[in-house]
Amino acid sequence: MLETLTTWLQQNSKRLCDGTLTDAPNVLVDGREIDEFVRLIANTTQQALSDQLYAMQKWAVRQAGSDSMAANDWLLIIRILKQKTLLGLTKAFDPTAVLEDWSAVDRVFTYALIEVAKLTSSSENALMLEHMVSLRRQMEELDRSKSRFIQVAAHELKTPLTLLEGYANMIRTSVSEEDLLMQMYLAGLDGGTHRLREIVGDMIDLSMIESGVIKITRQPLYMDKVVNQVAQSFAKPFQDRRVGLDLEPFPSLPGPVYADPERLVQVFSKIISNGLKYTPDGGRVTIRAVRVRDEERSEFIDGYVDVQISDTGIGIAPENLERIFASFDMMGEVANHSSGKTKFKGGGPGLGLPIARGIVEAYGGRIWAESKGFDERKRPGSTFHIELPCQIKVSVNY
Repeated sequence: MLETLTTWLQQNSKRLCDGTLTDAPNVLVDGREIDEFVRLIANTTQQALSDQLYAMQKWAVRQAGSDSMAANDWLLIIRILKQKTLLGLTKAFDPTAVLEDWSAVDRVFTYALIEVAKLTSSSENALMLEHMVSLRRQMEELDRSKSRFIQVAAHELKTPLTLLEGYANMIRTSVSEEDLLMQMYLAGLDGGTHRLREIVGDMIDLSMIESGVIKITRQPLYMDKVVNQVAQSFAKPFQDRRVGLDLEPFPSLPGPVYADPERLVQVFSKIISNGLKYTPDGGRVTIRAVRVRDEERSEFIDGYVDVQISDTGIGIAPENLERIFASFDMMGEVANHSSGKTKFKGGGPGLGLPIARGIVEAYGGRIWAESKGFDERKRPGSTFHIELPCQIKVSVNY
């Protein structure tokens, strides 16, 4: 696929150049120089990392040198050109396949940006850039350490959890059905171990997502049937909470689409559960879907479907609309949370939404939330959008 991407870059360099100049009409850089830069990106993408860096260093010195104005122009051009390149590639090819090899193209763009940035400022600003790079490396290392801890902790918890389940089963075989007290104790133990196993599973999934190794197994399925299955599994919790659950008819989809049913069940379950958790008794959760981005149809994808899960709950403050997708992040004080997965404002480890986002993005889709704000009295509610590609054909790259 990488060779296909670089070939596309060479063939479309003139179109990318024209589009970039349209968005940045006042730069001093001319179209010929931008066209040469696109071809340089294409020619160096498959080279060794050291050769890529050296090529971008030579190019930056030749184009900007000590001319800070030209360097600033190139900073703008590279950012615009990078966005247009990714957009053009995802329209021309299977977006998921493109993303698998995009990192190689993105790396060369990044090298170019770094080298031009060094030329835009004095030695003092160059030193600041170096500190920023160092800080970024420290943050990346911190994230890696966190992911390693989560992975190790999850696997370490699996062993004692298996022992607890085993001993519970041994006790169950020696307790008569008439011993109601012991049966009650065993039921409580089963519920606790089941919930703990769910949390351990979520921790493992999160570590896989953050490591970029989450597995997606595609097979033909009907999206509306998967959503209906998940909705039915929540019938009792919604009934217990006296919260209505409405599932509107799905729009006409291109028949079966290729997706991973287990992963989709995870995504929809976590978002529906979130809607129930933050909707007071007597409220409603509504599931609907609309066709979007039909203009981006290709051989592999017949547009996208936007599954919207709306609630009449307490809403989300604007500053938290992105923060809620961060792992282990919970809104409000932990002490104020009630226990349980479906109780109003029930507590949790803060893994559901990050996992949902990781799975959706692994599909080449996106997920986001909308809300008019947080208000427990007025209950403005919120809507979660799950935008997924309607993949009608499996790429040979999978």
